[in-house]
Amino acid sequence: MVQSLPVQIIRASGETSTSNLNFNVSRIVNGSGVTVKGFELFYQQAFTFLPAPFDGLGASANYTFIDNSDPEQLTAASRNNFNLTAYYEKGPAGVRLSYAWRGGFLLSPSSAQAMGTRSLAYGTLDGSASLKITDNASLTLEGVNLLNAAQLTQFTSGLPSAYVDAGRRILFGARFSF
Repeated sequence: MVQSLPVQIIRASGETSTSNLNFNVSRIVNGSGVTVKGFELFYQQAFTFLPAPFDGLGASANYTFIDNSDPEQLTAASRNNFNLTAYYEKGPAGVRLSYAWRGGFLLSPSSAQAMGTRSLAYGTLDGSASLKITDNASLTLEGVNLLNAAQLTQFTSGLPSAYVDAGRRILFGARFSF
Protein backbone atom coordinates (compact mmCIF):
# COMPACT_ATOMS: atom_id res chain seq x y z
CA MET A 1 0.00 0.00 0.00
CA VAL A 2 1.45 3.38 -0.96
CA GLN A 3 0.53 6.42 1.10
CA SER A 4 1.40 10.02 0.42
CA LEU A 5 2.31 11.72 3.68
CA PRO A 6 3.31 15.35 4.30
CA VAL A 7 6.90 15.58 5.51
CA GLN A 8 8.68 18.64 6.84
CA ILE A 9 12.19 18.86 5.44
CA ILE A 10 14.98 20.87 7.11
CA ARG A 11 17.69 21.77 4.66
CA ALA A 12 21.35 22.38 5.58
CA SER A 13 20.73 26.12 5.16
CA GLY A 14 18.13 25.97 7.94
CA GLU A 15 15.16 26.54 5.60
CA THR A 16 12.16 24.32 6.06
CA SER A 17 9.61 23.21 3.53
CA THR A 18 6.74 20.79 3.49
CA SER A 19 6.28 18.37 0.64
CA ASN A 20 4.48 15.11 0.01
CA LEU A 21 6.62 11.99 -0.23
CA ASN A 22 5.42 8.50 -1.08
CA PHE A 23 6.10 5.69 1.42
CA ASN A 24 5.44 1.98 1.18
CA VAL A 25 3.67 0.98 4.38
CA SER A 26 3.41 -2.69 5.28
CA ARG A 27 2.10 -4.45 8.35
CA ILE A 28 1.41 -7.94 9.58
CA VAL A 29 -2.18 -9.04 9.17
CA ASN A 30 -3.96 -12.23 10.09
CA GLY A 31 -3.81 -14.65 7.20
CA SER A 32 -6.69 -16.56 5.76
CA GLY A 33 -7.68 -19.80 7.46
CA VAL A 34 -5.09 -22.55 7.65
CA THR A 35 -6.04 -26.07 8.63
CA VAL A 36 -3.55 -27.94 10.82
CA LYS A 37 -3.77 -31.69 11.32
CA GLY A 38 -1.27 -34.08 12.79
CA PHE A 39 -0.36 -36.54 15.47
CA GLU A 40 2.27 -37.23 18.10
CA LEU A 41 3.62 -40.59 19.19
CA PHE A 42 5.47 -41.03 22.48
CA TYR A 43 7.03 -44.04 24.16
CA GLN A 44 9.04 -44.31 27.38
CA GLN A 45 10.51 -47.43 28.91
CA ALA A 46 12.45 -47.88 32.13
CA PHE A 47 14.38 -51.15 31.88
CA THR A 48 13.81 -52.12 35.52
CA PHE A 49 13.49 -55.79 34.49
CA LEU A 50 17.22 -55.94 33.66
CA PRO A 51 19.66 -57.30 36.25
CA ALA A 52 21.60 -54.82 38.40
CA PRO A 53 23.32 -52.51 37.61
CA PHE A 54 21.53 -52.22 34.23
CA ASP A 55 18.11 -51.80 35.85
CA GLY A 56 18.71 -48.03 35.90
CA LEU A 57 18.68 -47.80 32.09
CA GLY A 58 15.78 -46.27 30.20
CA ALA A 59 14.79 -44.65 26.94
CA SER A 60 12.12 -42.38 25.53
CA ALA A 61 11.19 -41.38 22.00
CA ASN A 62 8.62 -39.14 20.42
CA TYR A 63 7.64 -38.23 16.89
CA THR A 64 5.39 -35.37 15.78
CA PHE A 65 3.82 -35.00 12.34
CA ILE A 66 2.12 -31.75 11.27
CA ASP A 67 0.19 -31.36 8.03
CA ASN A 68 -0.92 -27.81 7.41
CA SER A 69 -2.94 -26.67 4.43
CA ASP A 70 -0.65 -23.72 3.60
CA PRO A 71 3.03 -24.30 4.50
CA GLU A 72 3.93 -20.99 2.81
CA GLN A 73 1.80 -19.03 5.30
CA LEU A 74 1.94 -20.78 8.69
CA THR A 75 5.26 -20.12 10.44
CA ALA A 76 7.28 -22.37 12.79
CA ALA A 77 5.41 -25.56 11.85
CA SER A 78 7.89 -28.31 10.95
CA ARG A 79 6.26 -31.23 9.16
CA ASN A 80 8.41 -33.80 10.99
CA ASN A 81 10.06 -33.65 14.43
CA PHE A 82 11.53 -36.33 16.68
CA ASN A 83 13.39 -36.71 19.96
CA LEU A 84 15.35 -39.70 21.27
CA THR A 85 16.66 -39.98 24.82
CA ALA A 86 18.69 -42.68 26.57
CA TYR A 87 19.31 -42.43 30.28
CA TYR A 88 20.74 -44.14 33.33
CA GLU A 89 19.43 -43.22 36.77
CA LYS A 90 20.36 -45.31 39.76
CA GLY A 91 21.30 -44.31 43.25
CA PRO A 92 23.24 -41.06 43.35
CA ALA A 93 24.19 -41.06 39.64
CA GLY A 94 22.32 -39.98 36.54
CA VAL A 95 23.38 -39.74 32.89
CA ARG A 96 21.21 -38.60 29.98
CA LEU A 97 21.86 -38.30 26.24
CA SER A 98 19.22 -36.71 23.99
CA TYR A 99 19.00 -36.07 20.26
CA ALA A 100 16.36 -33.67 18.90
CA TRP A 101 15.69 -33.22 15.17
CA ARG A 102 13.37 -30.69 13.58
CA GLY A 103 12.40 -30.55 9.93
CA GLY A 104 12.60 -27.33 7.95
CA PHE A 105 9.97 -24.69 8.58
CA LEU A 106 8.85 -21.24 7.44
CA LEU A 107 10.28 -18.39 9.53
CA SER A 108 8.56 -15.53 7.71
CA PRO A 109 6.22 -15.66 4.70
CA SER A 110 6.89 -13.90 1.41
CA SER A 111 5.20 -10.58 0.77
CA ALA A 112 5.13 -8.12 -2.09
CA GLN A 113 8.01 -6.21 -0.46
CA ALA A 114 10.30 -9.04 0.62
CA MET A 115 11.18 -12.68 0.18
CA GLY A 116 10.23 -15.00 3.01
CA THR A 117 12.75 -17.05 4.96
CA ARG A 118 12.89 -20.73 5.90
CA SER A 119 14.89 -22.60 8.52
CA LEU A 120 16.46 -25.76 7.15
CA ALA A 121 16.21 -29.06 9.05
CA TYR A 122 18.67 -29.51 11.88
CA GLY A 123 19.36 -31.70 14.90
CA THR A 124 21.20 -31.31 18.18
CA LEU A 125 22.73 -33.78 20.62
CA ASP A 126 22.75 -32.84 24.30
CA GLY A 127 24.02 -34.74 27.31
CA SER A 128 24.07 -34.39 31.06
CA ALA A 129 25.47 -36.18 34.08
CA SER A 130 24.75 -35.65 37.75
CA LEU A 131 26.15 -37.06 40.96
CA LYS A 132 24.59 -36.61 44.38
CA ILE A 133 27.53 -36.49 46.80
CA THR A 134 25.50 -36.03 49.99
CA ASP A 135 21.94 -35.01 50.82
CA ASN A 136 23.19 -31.41 50.67
CA ALA A 137 25.64 -31.47 47.74
CA SER A 138 25.57 -32.52 44.09
CA LEU A 139 27.64 -31.99 40.95
CA THR A 140 26.38 -31.65 37.38
CA LEU A 141 27.99 -31.66 33.96
CA GLU A 142 26.00 -30.63 30.90
CA GLY A 143 26.89 -30.60 27.22
CA VAL A 144 24.71 -28.64 24.81
CA ASN A 145 24.93 -29.07 21.02
CA LEU A 146 27.67 -31.69 21.35
CA LEU A 147 27.81 -32.22 17.56
CA ASN A 148 28.33 -28.46 17.06
CA ALA A 149 25.36 -28.27 14.65
CA ALA A 150 24.60 -24.95 12.98
CA GLN A 151 21.16 -23.69 12.01
CA LEU A 152 20.91 -22.57 8.40
CA THR A 153 18.21 -20.32 7.00
CA GLN A 154 17.49 -19.38 3.42
CA PHE A 155 15.18 -17.11 1.52
CA THR A 156 12.15 -18.83 -0.01
CA SER A 157 13.90 -18.38 -3.37
CA GLY A 158 16.57 -20.83 -2.13
CA LEU A 159 19.36 -18.27 -1.62
CA PRO A 160 21.24 -18.40 1.71
CA SER A 161 19.95 -16.04 4.38
CA ALA A 162 21.78 -16.79 7.65
CA TYR A 163 24.17 -19.22 9.30
CA VAL A 164 23.69 -19.41 13.08
CA ASP A 165 26.46 -21.25 14.90
CA ALA A 166 25.67 -21.28 18.62
CA GLY A 167 28.62 -23.60 19.18
CA ARG A 168 29.16 -26.47 21.57
CA ARG A 169 28.73 -25.55 25.22
CA ILE A 170 29.97 -27.47 28.26
CA LEU A 171 28.68 -26.41 31.68
CA PHE A 172 29.74 -27.58 35.11
CA GLY A 173 27.66 -27.00 38.21
CA ALA A 174 27.79 -27.59 41.91
CA ARG A 175 24.76 -27.33 44.18
CA PHE A 176 24.90 -27.01 47.94
CA SER A 177 22.03 -26.58 50.37
CA PHE A 178 22.34 -25.53 54.00
